[in-house]
Amino acid sequence: MPTKKNYMKFFSIFLLLLMSLGSYAHQPDLSTVVVSKTDDGKYVMQITGSLTAFEGEVDYIFGKNAYKTADEFRELVIKHFRKNTSFIVNGQALVFVKPEVILGHETKLVVEVLGLPEQINSIDLKSSMFSDMYNNQSVVMMIGKEFPNDKYILNNDNSQQIKLETKDGKWNNIIQAGSIPDAKNTFYLLLLLVIPLVYFLVKLIKRKNITLTENSNTILFQS
Repeated sequence: MPTKKNYMKFFSIFLLLLMSLGSYAHQPDLSTVVVSKTDDGKYVMQITGSLTAFEGEVDYIFGKNAYKTADEFRELVIKHFRKNTSFIVNGQALVFVKPEVILGHETKLVVEVLGLPEQINSIDLKSSMFSDMYNNQSVVMMIGKEFPNDKYILNNDNSQQIKLETKDGKWNNIIQAGSIPDAKNTFYLLLLLVIPLVYFLVKLIKRKNITLTENSNTILFQS
């Protein structure tokens, strides 16, 4: 069984890898949209991009003097999100609640998604958060057995929108697919997608370590 020391060694190597790819994290034209299910059964959508991208859109839409504090900036990001993002499943518009903006070089907007049915037959997702940026591309991934096991590209060519429907167990994209990012940008896109997975893995390991510690203490106490 892997030891805690081995886990720490793995994450140290992984962090070094992330640092080596850090130069890609400042490309404002690249972003990701990830829909996933949390441990407690809630659905969340996370939009990740560079801080430069968020600032550029907010400044362009609302003006550079529209905010003076970080909280005011967050409010404008959320307002921009609500005007430019929609998620329709089986013909019903889903509701976004509890929006949170996490600022950093890798800035994230996270919202809880309400109204997802157990059986999903069609998906209409639009996210034009960064549509004003030249050559913008956003990778969409929906994680879970209820979603299509594929990734999609949003850009200006497909109006920042995908329309999917399932037929005979296969998902079809009604809208013409966007262009696939070139090899130079692939590293950055992978970086954006891997970081959330690593975060959940770290939480899982910590949770297991806590459980093992509690069990050990119980055995010692009983002895």
